[in-house]
Amino acid sequence: MVIFCVVKMDDKLGISGMVNLNASNYSTWKTRMEDILYVKDLYEPILNENVSTGVTQKEWQILNRKAVATIRQFVDLSVLQHIANETNAYALWKKLADMYERKNAMSKASLMRKLVKLEYKDGGSMVVHLNDFQGLINQLSTTKMTLDDELQALLLLSSLLESWDTLAVSLSNLAPEGKLTMEGVTSALLNEEIRRKEMVFSSQAE
Repeated sequence: MVIFCVVKMDDKLGISGMVNLNASNYSTWKTRMEDILYVKDLYEPILNENVSTGVTQKEWQILNRKAVATIRQFVDLSVLQHIANETNAYALWKKLADMYERKNAMSKASLMRKLVKLEYKDGGSMVVHLNDFQGLINQLSTTKMTLDDELQALLLLSSLLESWDTLAVSLSNLAPEGKLTMEGVTSALLNEEIRRKEMVFSSQAE
């Protein structure tokens, strides 16, 4: 009897749940790919264009090639055609950054518009909403635009509907020196979601 075993490429590399790079997920992909390269000790070629100290030219070429191979395993075919001929990890990494880290004003304006218009829908998952919010914050950071913690907290509260106004007022009144924090607001929103679900459950049980 012949047994066929199918092994996914990410399983062979010892990686699970990694996403492929496409035109819309660069910020998420970059963070996870950096982690993979660090775990596998393949990060130096993306940081240094020239041979790192302590290794020979041949060792550096092999390290470079391994880094390039690892990166290319996790890009869509539409992206692969742009980097198919690259054998230098530093050049490949820079090319991807030039392609997807758009730092122009229009990109910033578009992300800020999405962030301001982001709205939590009552009955939806607060975790999903927080993930969507943080995703936009992360994308803004790739454009070298950083929002301070208090402003992020205020924007998050402004994404809630009027039914959350009592909580927002309470948080503002209790904030040390009147300054809200993302940690405090996030924790309060998750706790409030649990409380509301428990109220609904109790009402249905009655």
